[in-house]
Amino acid sequence: LNVRNWKTAPEDSTTFADTYYNLNDGPESLIFISAEDSPVGSPLLAAATPIAGRLSLYRIASGDRRTTDGSCSSTATCPYISAAQGGAGGSVVGSVCDVISDEDARADFGCARLAPLPTNAPTSSPPALPSSVYRLRWVGDTTLGPYDTDAAENIAYDEDTQQIFVANAIGATIEVVDITNPTAPQRERVLRVTEDLATEACGSFSGESIQSVAVATVEGYDNKIVAVAAVSTDEAANGQLAFYDASTFTFLGCAEAGNK
Repeated sequence: LNVRNWKTAPEDSTTFADTYYNLNDGPESLIFISAEDSPVGSPLLAAATPIAGRLSLYRIASGDRRTTDGSCSSTATCPYISAAQGGAGGSVVGSVCDVISDEDARADFGCARLAPLPTNAPTSSPPALPSSVYRLRWVGDTTLGPYDTDAAENIAYDEDTQQIFVANAIGATIEVVDITNPTAPQRERVLRVTEDLATEACGSFSGESIQSVAVATVEGYDNKIVAVAAVSTDEAANGQLAFYDASTFTFLGCAEAGNK
């Protein structure tokens, strides 16, 4: 999920000076998205990295066991940097069609149909060889805030809308990211949590940051619910939970929570 030692050539400090090219720090939150819940019919992993302020998506697929620690000895040989940016690009998905296995989804994206299996092909996959493992292949990402501002911490996924809700700690907001096309995730809107909690109905709560976010199903309610935990600017005061409709993004209400 993060790769060390790739800016090795003297010109790299100039070519890749923009913080967009800074690779991810360690993820603070991970979500596995099954093939059934994935927008492209292939299992995905979503990762939030707070220093990079980035939401990254990876395809999970079987592959050979890695023989190194994942570091890149040089930019030119690094598979995590695209060929257009001077890398090898072997672990970078070039097109959304490369990650879609569901035929209906392929048709929606204008992808060619997959080649049919031979008539004598086995109906089930053979057991994996001992050396086979699951590997991650970078699919796409989006940067949600300035570098080193904790702009992407906790995340939650709603398979009904194919959106990821990202807790932006310092911005005290929830970034709503559409991953219908995981190679080009798009920020759709921002939930301004502390503004919604500052109302009289929520005790004029003064929020400092967002601690966590979750998506849940509530019996008797049609859509999913997004629950957000906010920390008070007063360290001695309890926090608040804010609730939103996951489909309409309507602020539904609040409830007092514990102290951090």
